[in-house]
Amino acid sequence: MARPETDRAHEDDSEQGKMKEYCRTTLELIHLYLDGEILSELQRQEIRVHLEECGPCYERFGLQRRVTVIVSRQRRHSSCPQELRARISQILLEG
Repeated sequence: MARPETDRAHEDDSEQGKMKEYCRTTLELIHLYLDGEILSELQRQEIRVHLEECGPCYERFGLQRRVTVIVSRQRRHSSCPQELRARISQILLEG
């Protein structure tokens, strides 16, 4: 006996909800993935597989990667002014 159409639609909604939650979890970890930080090899593999299979997450990953590269480049080109360094050192010594 075939299931009513409403049951199948409800299953699809449930499946999409699970996928959205998985996407959310993946995207929360993406900065750790990009920085090579505290992720197990299994977590890294799961993220790689998800990015290969999920276009929207892959697009967000690409955007995050580009932002990370831009910020990294900016950090290399700008340095802390000597006066600010001296002030910080003084505060730390007094602290």
